[in-house]
Amino acid sequence: MAGCSSPSPTVDGPASTPATTATTTTAPGTPTRSADTLKSALLGAADVPAGWTVYGAQPTGTATASSSVTAADPKCTGFLELVKDPPNPLPADQARVELDGGNLKPPYVVESLQAYPGAAAAAAQLAKQQQDVASCGQVTYTIEGRTSPVTVVVDPAPALEVPAQGIRLTAQGGGLSGYEARIVNAQVGDTLVSLTYLGATDDQREVLTRTAVAKVSTALGTATS
Repeated sequence: MAGCSSPSPTVDGPASTPATTATTTTAPGTPTRSADTLKSALLGAADVPAGWTVYGAQPTGTATASSSVTAADPKCTGFLELVKDPPNPLPADQARVELDGGNLKPPYVVESLQAYPGAAAAAAQLAKQQQDVASCGQVTYTIEGRTSPVTVVVDPAPALEVPAQGIRLTAQGGGLSGYEARIVNAQVGDTLVSLTYLGATDDQREVLTRTAVAKVSTALGTATS
């Protein structure tokens, strides 16, 4: 799935962190969705609460942090691939948007879409992501010189009518103490939807995930059941 750096609170306000939105390499075959079609399926101002801000790219006023994600355990290789920074510019089979609660205030949300040649290819990628998450218990995040061990655990996803998985990343003390990202990845037909949340309530996460999945289904003409 299309990956991207996720805004996260720092001492001086939001800044990019190591990618926490699932990323994949280009899928075999030719996806049937155009870049413009995928962009039309992203969350927009009409889909979020009044006062929220929707950004097409890095929000104005934030800085791109010097960051990395590493792991000593070779079983984390797949997960590291999953959360690596996305290419810039994004490939034509991916689209992304950033949102926040307004004026760079939490919650911070990143939505990414990636199209595949068919539903079977998308399902296979989601299954691989699930295996990669289950295989990796801990990574190390370094952001602007601050380092923390970060646990990687399966997180219950909101109840959806499509296959989905949740991931929770939590800093265990260190320089990034307090950092937590929650990710929801869902398969909507031939497209994978990924939403990364920082500073969001359970209700915000559930409502926005349902809204995003429904919009992708409608915009791409894909049934969710």
